[in-house]
Amino acid sequence: MSAAVYFFGDSFVAGFGDPTAQGWVGRVQSAAPAGLEFVAVNRGVPGATSVEAVRDWQDAAERLMMEDVERS
Repeated sequence: MSAAVYFFGDSFVAGFGDPTAQGWVGRVQSAAPAGLEFVAVNRGVPGATSVEAVRDWQDAAERLMMEDVERS
C-alpha cells in the first residue's frame, strides 16, 4: 500500500513558471528514495493566497476524514 501525499499552496507548488513544469510536487517525487511509494496529489493553485491555501487544506482534510469514517 502506498501513502498519499497532498501538496497545498500557490504557483510554486503548482509548478507555474517552472521551466521543468515540476513545481514542488515533481521535485519531491524526483528526490524520493528508490522504493518509496507514494501518490502525489497536487493541490497547488496559481495565484492562491496563504489564506486560500489553508482553506483548501482544511476543506480537503475534513472531506478525507469523513471518507475514512464512512469506510470504517
